[in-house]
Amino acid sequence: MQYYDLLIYYVNRWEGMKGNQLELPPPGNGFFLSSSGGHFSELIYIAKRFKASSNSLILTFNGSDTKVGALEFNIHYIKYVKPRKFLPLLRMMPSIHRLMKNHEFNYIASTGAAIAIIGYLLSKIKRVPFYYVEIIARQTTLSLTAKILKLLGVGKIFVQSSLLQSSHNTYLEHPFNKYRVIKSKAFHVNGARRILVAFGTIQGFNFNRGLDLAKSIMNENDSIEWQVGFMNAGNLPGIKHEQIDRTDFLEAITRADVVICHGGIGVITDCLSSGKIPLVIPRRKSFGEHVDDHQVEIVNFLSEKGLAINLEIKHDRSVINYVLTNKVIH
Repeated sequence: MQYYDLLIYYVNRWEGMKGNQLELPPPGNGFFLSSSGGHFSELIYIAKRFKASSNSLILTFNGSDTKVGALEFNIHYIKYVKPRKFLPLLRMMPSIHRLMKNHEFNYIASTGAAIAIIGYLLSKIKRVPFYYVEIIARQTTLSLTAKILKLLGVGKIFVQSSLLQSSHNTYLEHPFNKYRVIKSKAFHVNGARRILVAFGTIQGFNFNRGLDLAKSIMNENDSIEWQVGFMNAGNLPGIKHEQIDRTDFLEAITRADVVICHGGIGVITDCLSSGKIPLVIPRRKSFGEHVDDHQVEIVNFLSEKGLAINLEIKHDRSVINYVLTNKVIH
Protein backbone atom coordinates (compact mmCIF):
# COMPACT_ATOMS: atom_id res chain seq x y z
CA MET A 1 0.00 0.00 0.00
CA GLN A 2 1.36 3.49 -0.94
CA TYR A 3 1.91 6.05 1.82
CA TYR A 4 -0.90 8.23 0.44
CA ASP A 5 -3.35 5.31 0.44
CA LEU A 6 -2.26 4.39 3.95
CA LEU A 7 -2.91 7.95 5.11
CA ILE A 8 -6.38 7.97 3.54
CA TYR A 9 -7.14 4.62 5.18
CA TYR A 10 -6.39 5.93 8.66
CA VAL A 11 -8.24 9.19 8.00
CA ASN A 12 -11.31 7.17 7.09
CA ARG A 13 -10.90 5.03 10.19
CA TRP A 14 -10.65 8.18 12.30
CA GLU A 15 -13.82 9.61 10.73
CA GLY A 16 -15.61 6.39 11.59
CA MET A 17 -14.49 6.60 15.21
CA LYS A 18 -15.84 10.08 15.86
CA GLY A 19 -18.76 10.42 18.22
CA ASN A 20 -21.27 11.85 15.72
CA GLN A 21 -24.27 9.60 15.17
CA LEU A 22 -24.85 7.93 11.84
CA GLU A 23 -27.65 9.53 9.82
CA LEU A 24 -30.17 7.86 7.53
CA PRO A 25 -29.37 8.19 3.83
CA PRO A 26 -31.34 10.79 1.87
CA PRO A 27 -34.24 9.35 -0.17
CA GLY A 28 -32.99 7.81 -3.39
CA ASN A 29 -32.05 4.61 -5.18
CA GLY A 30 -30.65 1.97 -2.84
CA PHE A 31 -29.10 -1.42 -3.51
CA PHE A 32 -30.16 -3.70 -0.63
CA LEU A 33 -28.67 -7.13 0.11
CA SER A 34 -29.67 -9.75 2.65
CA SER A 35 -29.97 -13.46 3.22
CA SER A 36 -33.44 -14.96 3.69
CA GLY A 37 -35.63 -15.38 6.78
CA GLY A 38 -35.52 -12.61 9.35
CA HIS A 39 -32.72 -10.80 7.56
CA PHE A 40 -35.00 -10.40 4.53
CA SER A 41 -38.06 -9.26 6.47
CA GLU A 42 -35.89 -6.71 8.28
CA LEU A 43 -34.42 -5.58 4.95
CA ILE A 44 -37.88 -4.76 3.55
CA TYR A 45 -38.63 -2.73 6.67
CA ILE A 46 -35.27 -0.92 6.43
CA ALA A 47 -35.76 -0.10 2.74
CA LYS A 48 -39.06 1.56 3.64
CA ARG A 49 -37.47 3.27 6.67
CA PHE A 50 -34.76 4.66 4.37
CA LYS A 51 -37.51 5.94 2.02
CA ALA A 52 -35.87 4.11 -0.86
CA SER A 53 -37.28 4.86 -4.31
CA SER A 54 -39.21 2.36 -6.41
CA ASN A 55 -36.12 2.05 -8.62
CA SER A 56 -34.21 0.51 -5.73
CA LEU A 57 -33.07 -3.11 -6.02
CA ILE A 58 -33.23 -5.87 -3.41
CA LEU A 59 -30.97 -8.89 -3.77
CA THR A 60 -31.69 -11.95 -1.63
CA PHE A 61 -31.73 -15.74 -1.59
CA ASN A 62 -34.30 -17.68 -3.59
CA GLY A 63 -36.77 -19.29 -1.18
CA SER A 64 -40.41 -19.54 -0.17
CA ASP A 65 -39.97 -16.90 2.55
CA THR A 66 -38.61 -14.30 0.11
CA LYS A 67 -41.34 -14.65 -2.51
CA VAL A 68 -43.43 -11.75 -1.27
CA GLY A 69 -45.60 -11.10 -4.31
CA ALA A 70 -46.29 -7.44 -5.05
CA LEU A 71 -43.45 -5.27 -3.75
CA GLU A 72 -42.69 -1.61 -4.37
CA PHE A 73 -39.03 -2.41 -5.08
CA ASN A 74 -37.30 -4.45 -7.76
CA ILE A 75 -36.05 -7.81 -6.50
CA HIS A 76 -33.40 -10.22 -7.75
CA TYR A 77 -32.85 -13.74 -6.42
CA ILE A 78 -29.62 -15.68 -6.04
CA LYS A 79 -28.93 -19.24 -4.91
CA TYR A 80 -29.29 -19.97 -1.19
CA VAL A 81 -26.04 -20.05 0.78
CA LYS A 82 -25.84 -21.62 4.24
CA PRO A 83 -24.93 -19.43 7.25
CA ARG A 84 -21.24 -18.46 7.52
CA LYS A 85 -20.39 -19.91 4.11
CA PHE A 86 -18.65 -16.85 2.64
CA LEU A 87 -16.73 -18.34 -0.29
CA PRO A 88 -19.86 -19.19 -2.37
CA LEU A 89 -20.96 -15.57 -1.94
CA LEU A 90 -17.54 -14.30 -2.96
CA ARG A 91 -17.76 -16.37 -6.14
CA MET A 92 -21.09 -14.65 -6.93
CA MET A 93 -19.59 -11.18 -6.51
CA PRO A 94 -18.66 -10.67 -10.20
CA SER A 95 -22.21 -11.50 -11.34
CA ILE A 96 -23.69 -9.23 -8.66
CA HIS A 97 -21.36 -6.46 -9.83
CA ARG A 98 -22.54 -6.94 -13.42
CA LEU A 99 -26.14 -6.75 -12.21
CA MET A 100 -25.40 -3.39 -10.58
CA LYS A 101 -24.10 -1.94 -13.85
CA ASN A 102 -27.65 -1.85 -15.18
CA HIS A 103 -28.78 0.45 -12.35
CA GLU A 104 -27.81 3.72 -10.70
CA PHE A 105 -27.55 3.59 -6.91
CA ASN A 106 -26.95 6.30 -4.31
CA TYR A 107 -25.94 3.83 -1.61
CA ILE A 108 -25.71 0.14 -0.65
CA ALA A 109 -27.34 -1.25 2.50
CA SER A 110 -27.62 -4.63 4.19
CA THR A 111 -29.12 -6.36 7.21
CA GLY A 112 -26.77 -9.35 6.92
CA ALA A 113 -25.79 -11.98 7.20
CA ALA A 114 -22.45 -12.70 5.44
CA ILE A 115 -23.76 -11.18 2.20
CA ALA A 116 -23.37 -7.77 3.89
CA ILE A 117 -19.60 -8.13 3.45
CA ILE A 118 -20.13 -8.47 -0.31
CA GLY A 119 -22.24 -5.32 -0.16
CA TYR A 120 -19.46 -3.45 1.61
CA LEU A 121 -16.82 -4.55 -0.90
CA LEU A 122 -19.08 -3.49 -3.77
CA SER A 123 -19.62 -0.09 -2.13
CA LYS A 124 -15.86 0.45 -2.29
CA ILE A 125 -15.77 -0.52 -5.96
CA LYS A 126 -18.75 1.72 -6.80
CA ARG A 127 -17.62 4.48 -4.41
CA VAL A 128 -21.01 4.90 -2.77
CA PRO A 129 -21.91 4.97 0.95
CA PHE A 130 -22.54 1.69 2.75
CA TYR A 131 -25.04 1.19 5.58
CA TYR A 132 -25.27 -1.87 7.78
CA VAL A 133 -28.27 -2.43 10.06
CA GLU A 134 -28.00 -5.10 12.74
CA ILE A 135 -31.31 -7.01 12.92
CA ILE A 136 -33.38 -6.60 16.06
CA ALA A 137 -32.65 -10.19 17.10
CA ARG A 138 -29.23 -8.88 18.14
CA GLN A 139 -30.09 -7.45 21.54
CA THR A 140 -26.94 -7.93 23.61
CA THR A 141 -24.14 -8.99 21.25
CA LEU A 142 -23.08 -7.90 17.78
CA SER A 143 -23.17 -10.49 15.01
CA LEU A 144 -20.00 -11.93 13.51
CA THR A 145 -20.84 -10.00 10.33
CA ALA A 146 -20.91 -6.68 12.21
CA LYS A 147 -17.58 -7.47 13.88
CA ILE A 148 -15.97 -8.34 10.53
CA LEU A 149 -17.31 -5.16 8.92
CA LYS A 150 -15.81 -3.10 11.71
CA LEU A 151 -12.45 -4.81 11.18
CA LEU A 152 -12.70 -4.01 7.47
CA GLY A 153 -13.15 -0.31 8.25
CA VAL A 154 -16.89 0.29 8.64
CA GLY A 155 -16.72 2.87 11.41
CA LYS A 156 -20.40 3.10 12.27
CA ILE A 157 -23.44 0.87 11.98
CA PHE A 158 -27.10 0.98 12.94
CA VAL A 159 -28.30 -1.19 15.83
CA GLN A 160 -31.87 -1.81 17.00
CA SER A 161 -31.07 -2.45 20.64
CA SER A 162 -30.48 0.35 23.14
CA LEU A 163 -28.06 -2.00 24.93
CA LEU A 164 -25.74 -1.94 21.90
CA GLN A 165 -25.92 1.83 21.37
CA SER A 166 -22.58 3.65 21.48
CA SER A 167 -20.61 6.33 19.65
CA HIS A 168 -19.94 3.71 16.97
CA ASN A 169 -23.42 2.10 16.96
CA THR A 170 -26.34 4.40 16.20
CA TYR A 171 -29.66 3.33 17.70
CA LEU A 172 -32.52 2.89 15.23
CA GLU A 173 -35.81 2.32 17.03
CA HIS A 174 -37.76 -0.75 15.91
CA PRO A 175 -41.60 -0.91 15.70
CA PHE A 176 -41.55 -3.67 18.35
CA ASN A 177 -41.02 -0.96 20.94
CA LYS A 178 -44.51 0.36 20.17
CA TYR A 179 -46.26 -3.00 20.30
CA ARG A 180 -48.33 -3.75 23.39
CA VAL A 181 -50.54 -6.52 24.70
CA ILE A 182 -54.21 -6.11 25.61
CA LYS A 183 -56.84 -8.55 26.84
CA SER A 184 -58.83 -10.46 24.28
CA LYS A 185 -61.95 -12.61 24.54
CA ALA A 186 -61.63 -15.72 26.68
CA PHE A 187 -61.32 -19.29 25.37
CA HIS A 188 -61.59 -22.60 27.14
CA VAL A 189 -57.99 -23.74 27.39
CA ASN A 190 -58.73 -27.46 27.06
CA GLY A 191 -60.61 -27.20 23.77
CA ALA A 192 -59.23 -28.45 20.44
CA ARG A 193 -57.11 -25.85 18.69
CA ARG A 194 -55.79 -25.06 15.23
CA ILE A 195 -52.02 -24.99 15.70
CA LEU A 196 -49.41 -23.84 13.21
CA VAL A 197 -45.81 -24.91 13.88
CA ALA A 198 -43.18 -22.96 11.90
CA PHE A 199 -39.47 -23.74 12.17
CA GLY A 200 -38.14 -21.65 9.28
CA THR A 201 -36.17 -22.52 6.16
CA ILE A 202 -32.60 -22.45 7.46
CA GLN A 203 -30.52 -25.31 6.08
CA GLY A 204 -27.87 -27.41 7.79
CA PHE A 205 -29.38 -27.58 11.28
CA ASN A 206 -31.73 -30.02 12.97
CA PHE A 207 -34.34 -29.01 15.52
CA ASN A 208 -35.67 -32.21 17.07
CA ARG A 209 -35.79 -30.52 20.46
CA GLY A 210 -38.24 -28.02 18.98
CA LEU A 211 -40.42 -30.82 17.62
CA ASP A 212 -40.58 -32.46 21.05
CA LEU A 213 -41.42 -29.24 22.89
CA ALA A 214 -44.13 -28.37 20.36
CA LYS A 215 -45.72 -31.81 20.67
CA SER A 216 -45.65 -31.58 24.48
CA ILE A 217 -48.50 -29.02 24.52
CA MET A 218 -50.68 -30.65 21.86
CA ASN A 219 -53.56 -33.07 22.30
CA GLU A 220 -55.06 -35.60 19.91
CA ASN A 221 -57.99 -33.36 18.95
CA ASP A 222 -55.86 -30.44 17.76
CA SER A 223 -55.66 -29.63 14.05
CA ILE A 224 -51.95 -29.20 13.35
CA GLU A 225 -50.02 -27.82 10.38
CA TRP A 226 -46.22 -28.06 10.35
CA GLN A 227 -43.62 -26.11 8.40
CA VAL A 228 -40.38 -27.89 9.23
CA GLY A 229 -37.92 -26.63 6.63
CA PHE A 230 -35.16 -28.98 5.52
CA MET A 231 -34.71 -30.97 8.72
CA ASN A 232 -35.51 -34.67 9.05
CA ALA A 233 -38.75 -34.39 11.03
CA GLY A 234 -40.03 -37.96 10.65
CA ASN A 235 -43.71 -38.76 11.16
CA LEU A 236 -45.78 -35.96 12.66
CA PRO A 237 -49.49 -35.62 13.45
CA GLY A 238 -51.38 -33.40 11.03
CA ILE A 239 -50.18 -31.80 7.79
CA LYS A 240 -46.43 -31.44 7.17
CA HIS A 241 -44.65 -29.11 4.71
CA GLU A 242 -41.00 -28.39 4.08
CA GLN A 243 -41.82 -24.88 2.93
CA ILE A 244 -45.01 -22.86 2.58
CA ASP A 245 -45.52 -20.17 -0.03
CA ARG A 246 -45.34 -16.70 1.51
CA THR A 247 -48.99 -15.82 0.84
CA ASP A 248 -50.20 -19.19 2.10
CA PHE A 249 -47.99 -18.87 5.18
CA LEU A 250 -49.55 -15.55 6.19
CA GLU A 251 -53.01 -17.07 5.69
CA ALA A 252 -52.01 -20.04 7.86
CA ILE A 253 -51.01 -17.65 10.66
CA THR A 254 -54.36 -15.90 10.38
CA ARG A 255 -56.26 -19.21 10.50
CA ALA A 256 -54.36 -20.61 13.47
CA ASP A 257 -55.50 -20.23 17.07
CA VAL A 258 -51.92 -20.77 18.21
CA VAL A 259 -48.55 -20.37 16.48
CA ILE A 260 -45.51 -22.28 17.75
CA CYS A 261 -42.25 -21.23 16.11
CA HIS A 262 -38.50 -21.08 16.40
CA GLY A 263 -36.89 -17.76 17.34
CA GLY A 264 -36.60 -16.48 13.77
CA ILE A 265 -37.38 -12.78 13.63
CA GLY A 266 -39.29 -13.19 10.36
CA VAL A 267 -42.00 -15.54 11.65
CA ILE A 268 -42.16 -13.70 14.99
CA THR A 269 -42.76 -10.43 13.15
CA ASP A 270 -45.50 -12.06 11.06
CA CYS A 271 -47.24 -13.32 14.21
CA LEU A 272 -47.09 -10.01 16.05
CA SER A 273 -48.22 -8.09 12.95
CA SER A 274 -51.30 -10.33 12.83
CA GLY A 275 -52.03 -9.65 16.50
CA LYS A 276 -50.89 -13.07 17.75
CA ILE A 277 -48.47 -13.80 20.58
CA PRO A 278 -46.19 -16.66 19.44
CA LEU A 279 -45.08 -19.60 21.55
CA VAL A 280 -41.37 -19.62 20.77
CA ILE A 281 -38.57 -22.16 21.08
CA PRO A 282 -35.24 -20.40 20.46
CA ARG A 283 -32.60 -22.35 18.59
CA ARG A 284 -29.42 -22.76 20.62
CA LYS A 285 -25.82 -23.15 19.54
CA SER A 286 -25.12 -25.64 22.34
CA PHE A 287 -27.61 -28.08 20.77
CA GLY A 288 -26.25 -27.58 17.25
CA GLU A 289 -29.42 -25.75 16.19
CA HIS A 290 -27.82 -22.51 14.92
CA VAL A 291 -24.47 -20.75 14.60
CA ASP A 292 -24.98 -18.73 17.81
CA ASP A 293 -27.62 -17.77 20.40
CA HIS A 294 -29.14 -14.65 18.82
CA GLN A 295 -32.57 -16.34 18.87
CA VAL A 296 -32.29 -16.57 22.65
CA GLU A 297 -31.61 -12.81 22.77
CA ILE A 298 -34.75 -11.83 20.87
CA VAL A 299 -36.97 -14.32 22.72
CA ASN A 300 -35.79 -12.97 26.08
CA PHE A 301 -36.38 -9.40 24.87
CA LEU A 302 -39.93 -10.11 23.66
CA SER A 303 -40.84 -12.33 26.62
CA GLU A 304 -40.08 -9.47 29.02
CA LYS A 305 -42.61 -7.36 27.10
CA GLY A 306 -45.23 -10.12 27.10
CA LEU A 307 -44.93 -10.35 23.31
CA ALA A 308 -43.78 -13.99 23.29
CA ILE A 309 -43.84 -17.08 25.47
CA ASN A 310 -40.64 -19.14 25.73
CA LEU A 311 -41.71 -22.80 25.56
CA GLU A 312 -38.38 -23.86 27.03
CA ILE A 313 -39.43 -22.32 30.34
CA LYS A 314 -43.06 -23.37 30.40
CA HIS A 315 -44.31 -26.14 28.14
CA ASP A 316 -47.72 -27.29 29.26
CA ARG A 317 -51.20 -26.71 27.90
CA SER A 318 -51.74 -23.65 30.12
CA VAL A 319 -49.54 -21.44 27.92
CA ILE A 320 -52.21 -21.63 25.23
CA ASN A 321 -54.57 -19.80 27.58
CA TYR A 322 -52.33 -16.72 27.64
CA VAL A 323 -52.04 -16.39 23.86
CA LEU A 324 -55.78 -16.92 23.38
CA THR A 325 -56.85 -14.38 26.00
CA ASN A 326 -54.41 -11.65 24.93
CA LYS A 327 -53.60 -9.99 21.63
CA VAL A 328 -51.01 -7.61 20.22
CA ILE A 329 -51.83 -4.12 18.99
CA HIS A 330 -49.56 -1.57 17.35
